[in-house]
Amino acid sequence: MAVAASFPPETYQLCEQLLLERKVPVKDIYIELASLMLFEEKNLAHFRYWYHLSASNAYKLVRHAWWLPGKKRGQRAGYVLRASRAYCNSLFAPGLADHLIESTTGVDTMNTLGPGLNGFVPLDWQLAHDTGNAELIERREEFRLQPLAGHQRAAYINSLYEGNRDAGISEVHRALLEHLMVLGDEQGVNVHFILPPLWVDQGEDLVALFRSLPMERRFDLCDPKRFPEFYLPENMFDMGHLNTKGAEVFSLRVAAAIKASGQEDRGSSMDNP
Repeated sequence: MAVAASFPPETYQLCEQLLLERKVPVKDIYIELASLMLFEEKNLAHFRYWYHLSASNAYKLVRHAWWLPGKKRGQRAGYVLRASRAYCNSLFAPGLADHLIESTTGVDTMNTLGPGLNGFVPLDWQLAHDTGNAELIERREEFRLQPLAGHQRAAYINSLYEGNRDAGISEVHRALLEHLMVLGDEQGVNVHFILPPLWVDQGEDLVALFRSLPMERRFDLCDPKRFPEFYLPENMFDMGHLNTKGAEVFSLRVAAAIKASGQEDRGSSMDNP
């Protein structure tokens, strides 16, 4: 189960809904670990980013933004204000007209399901499909002008692996992960978290957050020293995304990690697929 271009807490909310079903049809759930949503002005313009916000999640995003260790006070205040505005948008639904208009075009369906109608939506395909997408064109050109971008990203993430294990953890985010693990245990479902490569830095140290989880709950597919292929320009679309080739390699790595974990005792580490 996946939703393209979705971010926590939306992804966590979808997982929670699945776990609250009377009979959960799976024994294991794997969730990509990503930074909690920080609203920018551009996000407020489209219902896709805030339709799901409840009062509870909006409050958590406000708390998360205010205590972010990696942002200055002025930046944090801006994120708090925009999270509050996003909740107001969700509460009063000013984007309903946009939703009704766009639902007749079929564009959202294609961009969500991808060329194979299976949910795989590589950005290089999307750019070829939507040749006038100025944002994707700009991001791609910016990446092409930085031949060492992958190396720089790998160096930054390496510095986090070598740094303080408790640095930059959002207690709000950690509590959301704990809630899903406990809820899963109550339903007889093992909830696991995958740390992907090239994650976008939004003020919290995801490596430290990942390491705070129980070892049997985590799959590390980020470490540049163990997975250098994800940081090669030929496998990247931009600084934060793999291209089609890189995504296929990533899928194989995920499958291998899950297979390997099934061959180990439940109490052993899954950090070395």
